Amino acid sequence: MVKRGFDDTASKRDLEGMATKQQLQLVADNLDLMKADIHDMKITLGPLVRQSIATERRVDELEKRVGRVEKKVGIA
Repeated sequence: MVKRGFDDTASKRDLEGMATKQQLQLVADNLDLMKADIHDMKITLGPLVRQSIATERRVDELEKRVGRVEKKVGIA
């Protein structure tokens, strides 16, 4: 009767594949670091995108101005 009670319990071999609390905590810590890094990238990316758009607009404006000057001078 006692033996039947232990038949459904896990053996050492069954438990080897399970992660320990320490391993899970390491994974959680790494995920927290990744989350913080992604947050920092998002914060940094916003101003960079705005600056890129402003620079692109400025380049377009300067290309138009150069085109007009070239037409006046007779280069284009």
